[in-house]
Amino acid sequence: MSTEELPPHPELPTPPAEKLNPHFILGEIRDYIRDFNELFPFVDLDILHEQTTAVRRKQVDAETQIRQFLRAFRRTQTFKDAFETLDQETQQKVHAFSEGKSAEELTKQKGFELPPSPAAKHHFRLLNLFHSLFHHGHDKEKKAKVLEKAGAAKGTGSAPIIYEDNDDKKIMKDDQVLVSLLDLHEVTRIPDPLAIGPNAQANGNELMSIDVLDNPSFSPGKQCVRVGAAVTNEAFRRWALKNQKVALPMDVILVEVTVGGVNGPICHGAGRRNRTISDQVVAIEYVDANGNHQTVVDKKQLKAAAGCFGLLGVVTHITFELEAMTYAVLRPKKTPISLAIPPLSMSEVPIALYKNWTEKDVANAKADFEKRASEDYYAEWFWYTYQSTAWVNSWNTTTDSTGAKDFPSPAGVFLQWLQCWVGGWFSQTYFFSHIPGHWQAQFLAIAGMAVLPPTVFDSEQVEIKTYLPDGLHFFRGIQNCRVRDMEFEIPLPALPSDPSKPDLSIVQRAWWDVIKLVYEEAKDGRSPMRLTLELRIMGGSDITMAPQRGNDHGTASIEVLTVPNAVPEQWEEFKQKVANIWMGYEVNGAKLNSRPHWAKEWQGLRVGNKSMEQHMKETAYKDEIAMFKQELSSIGESQGWTLDDIRKQFSNKLWDDIIYAIDSTRSLYFLPTTSADASPLSDLINRLTAHYDPSNLPRWSLRQRLFRSTPISPSTDGAVPPIAPRHLQILSLPHRPNDSLVVITPNSTVASTATNQPVASIVSLRAGQSTDDFTHLLISRLGPLWQQRQLLSVVDGLAYEVGNFRLRAGELRQGVGGAQLVRGVVVEVAYSDQTELAQDKVQTEDMITAFWNELGVKGAREFKGEKGGEVEDEFEDVRLWSRALMLKG
Repeated sequence: MSTEELPPHPELPTPPAEKLNPHFILGEIRDYIRDFNELFPFVDLDILHEQTTAVRRKQVDAETQIRQFLRAFRRTQTFKDAFETLDQETQQKVHAFSEGKSAEELTKQKGFELPPSPAAKHHFRLLNLFHSLFHHGHDKEKKAKVLEKAGAAKGTGSAPIIYEDNDDKKIMKDDQVLVSLLDLHEVTRIPDPLAIGPNAQANGNELMSIDVLDNPSFSPGKQCVRVGAAVTNEAFRRWALKNQKVALPMDVILVEVTVGGVNGPICHGAGRRNRTISDQVVAIEYVDANGNHQTVVDKKQLKAAAGCFGLLGVVTHITFELEAMTYAVLRPKKTPISLAIPPLSMSEVPIALYKNWTEKDVANAKADFEKRASEDYYAEWFWYTYQSTAWVNSWNTTTDSTGAKDFPSPAGVFLQWLQCWVGGWFSQTYFFSHIPGHWQAQFLAIAGMAVLPPTVFDSEQVEIKTYLPDGLHFFRGIQNCRVRDMEFEIPLPALPSDPSKPDLSIVQRAWWDVIKLVYEEAKDGRSPMRLTLELRIMGGSDITMAPQRGNDHGTASIEVLTVPNAVPEQWEEFKQKVANIWMGYEVNGAKLNSRPHWAKEWQGLRVGNKSMEQHMKETAYKDEIAMFKQELSSIGESQGWTLDDIRKQFSNKLWDDIIYAIDSTRSLYFLPTTSADASPLSDLINRLTAHYDPSNLPRWSLRQRLFRSTPISPSTDGAVPPIAPRHLQILSLPHRPNDSLVVITPNSTVASTATNQPVASIVSLRAGQSTDDFTHLLISRLGPLWQQRQLLSVVDGLAYEVGNFRLRAGELRQGVGGAQLVRGVVVEVAYSDQTELAQDKVQTEDMITAFWNELGVKGAREFKGEKGGEVEDEFEDVRLWSRALMLKG
């Protein structure tokens, strides 16, 4: 039966939010699942019926649940495609497991090594594609030298892979260079069977070496270890377990990730007594903008270099301070949700999750939570959407190795990998995309909670003693399950009654505010968060750009996750609501400086009337950005480069906007077309190249839709005066790729007291579906009120850099398709001074005017920022563009 022939989706009643708990949802699935027989002919719904019935009765163990997923979906094309990507040995294990063999039987003799994730394989297939499209040459000797020093020309079989965009066939964004420190051969061997020993190189690849240094550490009782940036967490874990002497005191759960990749975003740690991984760095080695291999060891400079997002250069090696190997004593448990992290008031618990616990139960649970969060070496909590229990993973370490064992066991690793592999393809099935959101959440919870210890329903709390690295990397294979993820780092304030202790009530609020929001969304039949709410407690940080910086009492690292194919609009709106909550907490009338995890979803969020990007640079990191640039400048002064050198070589659009404040001052020019044969653009470029030596920048585009309100005529009796029309523009601008800007200019009777010009109201929309929906509403429903007047666009505009100046130029076309009319050329000239002694706005605008006049272009209309306004807001550039694109004299 083809997709086109499938019958309509069975109608299911939208359940009341008050009933959304596992007992109800599993019962609903049990009662309705067989109604889907015709819709899903390749899914064994009888198995799913049996599974949900057993889970509802709490009669299923981890192996049974995973096996049932395999057997229920093995006839689907999605399963078959995923199965084909596995190597032959793994295929045999998966097949044997689905037929009834236990994980213990399958791993008893040979164990189990994690296959590379589909994402990793896909990444390197893309590199092969890039290789056929891109060239390695470049017209800048400096960039070629940087790449050569980073390892591109070493000639070894496992050297870094470096590809560069081609002007003719653009795939990578913004003409950037892609550097991968692992090649295809290496990635398909993860975990690499080579057990790297001290002072040894991995197959001759120095970027994968681990070297114990002889020189004394900065701190007594610790050991300095130099680690290649391409070393994976799995290789580092194996090295630590083989030597059993030292270990990194904190890490992320993932093992299929490089040490350089973990350190770069700064954000990771474990436990309130521990800071971030970047705080453990005592030396950074990198290739600078001049192609020279450099080392940073100065403690003050390391506050920037140890967490620099790659802006310093291509990092080749990191030297960490490691601590003596200890042993994690894990006591994970599955706890009723109201007792895992108790709410501030039981009245906050949604009805679906409510149980009538005694005051003593709640008081004991609160004391237990506070002790774990404040004192335990590692502390985290998971809640799967709509579940009545939470998983608590809180533990301490010991120096006693007695009874320590590998964890997870080979059988456990196989089950964990299998669960994540199943989750990865299961969420892509036709079945999954056509069942209700709360069903999706329940199926994901069945698979997820199954393999988290204890792995049998209602079992007593277990105790597992293992090596510290295994305690940190307690779950293998999670890279196979792709997710959407937003995380914030919330400062723990001081406890009012004892300022030496953290006030953990902020954690209780942040946790339960999200759970309440999930159920508020459910009242409208929405389930935007279909995976987990996760919380980890960690310390602060001394790293300049760390989101945990300044959090002296600790940090609540809290995140919400869903599957990639959840309804995008619902997820985006939910993220914004969660961000509003977490960023709105106040202590003594002052808002806490809650900041997002750099490496997760935050772009496109709003903070009041500002974009998150604007908030990050103007509020959240206002002082830190200045310090960061000063620290980088200090490194550059001693090592022979400038901030502008590293910006040009290693920055991108995001960091240009946040760190370097590129294009902060600009003027626009419009050159009208005078005849069909004349080309103002060609003349402009000829003049530019004759006067300067410009460097090419990425091409750009813009789009404007202009609407005019329907004029209101005066009444015959004169009681209603004539009202001039207003204008509405929808703008997509080159330096705001994530936003569409709606600009509404009032009629001329409304004026600014400062400028006597109409005051434009501006609203930012997320580019894409939100903008499309607004445009459709404007045209289809509000057409009598707003008439579309023109459509302007620039496609493949040219861009150049001349010192601190950037120039964008493109033909401004009106209309669509073949009926386009070239109205002229629009030019933006922007200036950015990266020194600490930057010019003020008036001086900068005068410099832009002088730059433009030097070109000798005649007949251009000039547009500058408003003068005399009270406050420069984040939309000043938008107001400038909106005035220029009105095409008035």
